[in-house]
Amino acid sequence: MAGAMMIIPAGTVCVQEGEICLDMYKIVNGFAEVYTGYQTENEVILEIISTGMYFGELGLLTGQPSIYTVVAYSDVTVYRVPASEILLYVTENPRDTIAIMKHMANQVMTMRNHVALLMSEIHGGGEGSGSPGSMVIPSVPWEQPKKPSETAEPKNALNDPFRKKTMDDFDLFD
Repeated sequence: MAGAMMIIPAGTVCVQEGEICLDMYKIVNGFAEVYTGYQTENEVILEIISTGMYFGELGLLTGQPSIYTVVAYSDVTVYRVPASEILLYVTENPRDTIAIMKHMANQVMTMRNHVALLMSEIHGGGEGSGSPGSMVIPSVPWEQPKKPSETAEPKNALNDPFRKKTMDDFDLFD
């Protein structure tokens, strides 16, 4: 079996922006914050990730320095997969592979929308400028509709309105 479980204490920097991380982590329990510009005057929190979500996959797949910093918000139990074991991991966990691909696709869409908003501002087309075609309407990634029986309470619900959906919320292989 690929990977190993580990506990990361609250407040620990798990992945540092600008550093190469060749490990991928799946959160089994707990919360982590994802930042850009962590502990600088330009710090921005990008998202809070939780059970079933991943981080480190970009560095593992590209070998490039991380574009974000991940900090454990609480004690976080993670499943760590080093680059040397990624092929075995994706073979053993096809649902997780789909989840990773969806997460990366959503990251690309978010970046595309940010670039469109920046281009609009650069060219004087910010909201309220009155110039034709100046308003950028961000696209929303497609999500598989839920069955009526699933809409009341998703599996693994933390009763947190900001919790991102995980693959467990969908029945893709049924």
